[in-house]
Amino acid sequence: MIMKHLKKIFPLFFILACGASTDSEKPFNEELGYKFREDDKSLLWEISGKGLKQPSFLYGTIHLQDKRVFSFDKTVTKIFDTCKAYAMEVNMDEVDKMEMAKSLMLDKPLNEIIGEKKFGLLDSLFKVRTGSGLGMMYSRMKPFFMAAELIKAYEHQDMTFPLDIELFNKAKKEKMKVIGIEKMEEQLSAVNKMTIDEQTDMVIEGLKDWDKSKELYNKMIGVYLKQDIEQMALLMKDTTMPASFETALLTDRNKVMAKRIDKIVQEQPTFNAVGAGHLYGKDGVIELLRKEGYTMKPVKYKFTKK
Repeated sequence: MIMKHLKKIFPLFFILACGASTDSEKPFNEELGYKFREDDKSLLWEISGKGLKQPSFLYGTIHLQDKRVFSFDKTVTKIFDTCKAYAMEVNMDEVDKMEMAKSLMLDKPLNEIIGEKKFGLLDSLFKVRTGSGLGMMYSRMKPFFMAAELIKAYEHQDMTFPLDIELFNKAKKEKMKVIGIEKMEEQLSAVNKMTIDEQTDMVIEGLKDWDKSKELYNKMIGVYLKQDIEQMALLMKDTTMPASFETALLTDRNKVMAKRIDKIVQEQPTFNAVGAGHLYGKDGVIELLRKEGYTMKPVKYKFTKK
């Protein structure tokens, strides 16, 4: 997911801001256009076939420091240790920190873009929820990235690093090859599909409905611990978002991920970690890898803390 070291949780913020429905237990989910299978309830998938001598694996991560999402049993770490490479959405060693910081910023102050009235509303709501106003830094930042401050206000920050970064650190410690499935600029291009006004409106809605935002955060954790990737996909789905943005955020990126994972796993057994919301559906990475000719098998394991 984008700007990981800044704690931005790409799909989760849309849930917090817009409150997508999660009520679905149908054999065929009309909203997702995909047949639900009980075996799909796993975040860990074995990738085999298509001439592979050793399997690789696909794991759905979540960019949080909540200790509950780290409490998987030994199955995950044992499988991780069988792999020679770790592939994550963006290899943080390849990121130019200065260029990344510039990509967060606006060319001119936010109030000049959205107008004083909307800026004043955003500033006052931000202060109520976080304890401080936007200030100089946030008044020059693209509103989308303010999501980090909102989430930190109620996220359980038990661990030093978010889950995907912890796996990244583990891979480096074990001297595994680290691979970026995407480039940072590719992820950033999805954000730029939204106008600054649209980003501002999204942040304002999240600030206004604060209690529901916290409720949905806890719901997301619960769904993740159940490994119910269908419900995860439903939580991410938001028909109020611009169609071009939703396509760029999910569908287009899923296709890129699947194509690149196809190449990566042909080179060595790899533990591929992507955001859990990218796994499920007819346009999800699991199904796209099946279409590439791979056998995708769910690996069962449990979380030990609820």
